[in-house]
Amino acid sequence: MKKVEVFKTKDGAELIGEFFLPSGAARGALVINGATGVPQTFYRAFAEYAAQEHGFVVFTYDYRDMGRSGRGSVRKSTASMADWGLQDQQAARAYVRRNFPELAFWTIGHSLGAMTLPLQQDTSGIDRVICVASGNVSHSDHPWPYRAQALMFWFGLGPMVAALFGYIPGKLLGIGEDLPGPAYWQWRHWCTSKNTFGDEAGQTLPAINWNQPATEVKFIAFEDDVMMPPHCVKRLARDYGKTDADVTVITPAALGLEAVGHIGAFSRKNRAVWDQILR
Repeated sequence: MKKVEVFKTKDGAELIGEFFLPSGAARGALVINGATGVPQTFYRAFAEYAAQEHGFVVFTYDYRDMGRSGRGSVRKSTASMADWGLQDQQAARAYVRRNFPELAFWTIGHSLGAMTLPLQQDTSGIDRVICVASGNVSHSDHPWPYRAQALMFWFGLGPMVAALFGYIPGKLLGIGEDLPGPAYWQWRHWCTSKNTFGDEAGQTLPAINWNQPATEVKFIAFEDDVMMPPHCVKRLARDYGKTDADVTVITPAALGLEAVGHIGAFSRKNRAVWDQILR
């Protein structure tokens, strides 16, 4: 059973989400924070699986000014990565907890979906965080030949397109949803800095303040992820007060899969990964 919801962030942005409800008694509530440029519809198969096979109330949603939460021209959008990673994620979590306060609460963060959680307020009451292909990455972390594509996106074609159009036409370029200009430029800044957003934490961004010893935090990296190599996931683990040993690195071949990469963990064809995520 699915149910579409409209909710608002503290700064007034209106977002669209969807609940996936189990057929029987729920064991917990789970919100999925998506990756940059990835619409909530991409997570639908996984959400249905988590609801029907594992008994979770699952909530997916789109960040402001993308996907079903798009409003007007993306060219005029002022949405930033910080808006998505702080305001929108916190609003989704609060909305689910208001609707299902009696259930244990889990968060799955895909890429951006878990990066900024250590910067967020009101993180108490989260029983489990699962970070999937989420880390702190710079362009120099990518292996070749993918690094050439990243350099083009950050220093070549990407800036030219963003300056020309006022946004990144992700659909036209085949890289996902259209991205607002401010989101691209901030993303570029983070991904071309050695410390990602670390130098901004406590300055233009909230300080890293994760201190939730009762929350179980799980990190999953993929051996073939050239966008977020395992050592970048390990960097993020340290923001949560964890060590390299807390990161599970999955080799796709060990699960009978050809490839998973950065986005593919939630693809229906990689269903073999899903038990690893929820285990």
